[in-house]
Amino acid sequence: MTSTDENALPRDDFDWAALSRLKLRHLLLYRNLCDTAAISRAAELSHMTQPGATKLVQEMEEMFKARLFERGKMGTEPTAYGQALLRYVRLVLADLAEAKAHVESLTRGESGMVRLGHIPSVPAEICAQACTALRDVYPNVCISVVEARSDALIDALRRGELDMALARVTSDADIDGLSAKAIYNEPFSAVVQAGANVPPKRPMPWVELARQQWVLPPRGSLSRLAVDLAFVRNKLTGPRAAVECQTLEQSRYYVITGGLFGVLPATDALRLQEQNVIEVVRSNLAPPLAPVSLLLRQGRESAPSIEKLASLVEESASRHTKQGVR
Repeated sequence: MTSTDENALPRDDFDWAALSRLKLRHLLLYRNLCDTAAISRAAELSHMTQPGATKLVQEMEEMFKARLFERGKMGTEPTAYGQALLRYVRLVLADLAEAKAHVESLTRGESGMVRLGHIPSVPAEICAQACTALRDVYPNVCISVVEARSDALIDALRRGELDMALARVTSDADIDGLSAKAIYNEPFSAVVQAGANVPPKRPMPWVELARQQWVLPPRGSLSRLAVDLAFVRNKLTGPRAAVECQTLEQSRYYVITGGLFGVLPATDALRLQEQNVIEVVRSNLAPPLAPVSLLLRQGRESAPSIEKLASLVEESASRHTKQGVR
C-alpha cells in the first residue's frame, strides 16, 4: 500500500558532508523560530541564548546555501526557501518523536502505534472494522483515531502527525507529497425521526424540504456544500440549519431525539430505517463533491502494521459500499 517516489530519496552521490554540522538543536530552533517569528522567544523555547540561536540560524543558512529568514511585519519570517525547508524540518522532528515512541512501546511489550485520521462523514464501521481486524494480526499495537476536516487531516499527515488519513481531495495541489487512492463514494439521504409528523409524500418534494429545520454539517465543509448545491440545483436556497454538527453520531442524535431533518450517508440511512429509528424522506439527496480517498505520505517506508491497516481500511470501505447496493 505504501506509495514511493524515487525522486524523493537521496541519490547515491548525495553530498552528505554539506549537512554534517546539522544537529537536532538546529531543527528545534528552526521550528520554534518559524512558529514564534521572534528570535528571543525561539531561543527561550530552545533553551539557549539569543546569540547562540542567531549563530545556529547562520549555520543553517550556510549549510543550505540560502537565506532562510527575513524581517517582516510580523517579526522574523521565513523566506520562500525557509517555508520550503520548514515542511521537511517538521517531518524529521515528527519521525524522530515517532521513532522514540515506537522504541518505548516495544520496551513495554507493545507493537508500536498506528495513527489514523478520518473526516466526520466516513461511517464509523469502516474504521472500526479495519482497526478490529488489525488487532487480530497485531494484538499489541496501539491505534490512535482522530476525526477532523479534510484540510486539517492533510496538514497533519504532511507534518508526520498521522500515518494515513481518509479525506476528500478536490485538487492534486492539495496533496503534494502524498499519495491518494479513492476508496469510498456515497450520496447523502435526507432523513427524519421515524413517526414524525411531516408531509407524507415520498420522495418529499424539494419545496417541502426547504421549509424544514435541519441539523447539518458545519459551513465550509464539503458535505455542507454538497447539500447546499443540491438545493440550488433545484432553484432553492440551502436549508436552514437549526444545529450544526461535526460528526455523524451527533447528527443522528439530533434527528432521532430532536425532531430535526438531517443528512446521512445512504447506507447508514437505510440501515437505521430498517431498524425503524429514522425514515428516509428523500434518498440520494446530494451526491458528494469528491470521493473519500486514502492518503499516505510518499517516499517513506511504513511499518508493516501501517501497511496492513491501509489495506484493511480499503477492504472495509469496499464491503460497506457493496452493502449499500440493493
